[in-house]
Amino acid sequence: MFLLILSKIPKQAVELIPDRLKYKQLIELCQLLSSAGITDQMEKVPQAKEIQAWILNNTQWVYDYFKFLRKYVDANINLKPSTKQKLDLIQQDLNLIKACRRKYDLKTAVFRYKRGYSSEYKTNTELPIDLAVAEYRKYIKWKEDLWTQKKIKKT
Repeated sequence: MFLLILSKIPKQAVELIPDRLKYKQLIELCQLLSSAGITDQMEKVPQAKEIQAWILNNTQWVYDYFKFLRKYVDANINLKPSTKQKLDLIQQDLNLIKACRRKYDLKTAVFRYKRGYSSEYKTNTELPIDLAVAEYRKYIKWKEDLWTQKKIKKT
């Protein structure tokens, strides 16, 4: 469970996520939003408490990130009506808190990665935003390389 922050600008962050991961990222974001208490539409997850706290402090950025992920998913994935309805309700819940904060100026991000990845930073470390973005870009490249290697082995 992680939040890929590949840019300080939410639209650009979403554009930089490999297409095959965008739906998964949207679902994980929704689970994190439920776990952080912003919505109750998804099952709560016990992990990623640091990211949940970060979300609560950066709701405007998260709202925009959700919006751009949702736009991509709506345009490219045939969602079940029940999934669309949940996403609509989550967006309504986000609208309620978004109104409180109009601007965002990201200063930090929580860098979280899965077992098997090697970094000089511990997983769940809150880093200055530019450093976190650089680390997430390295991490996503590592994930893509792994995926490519697995795909090659299957053929």
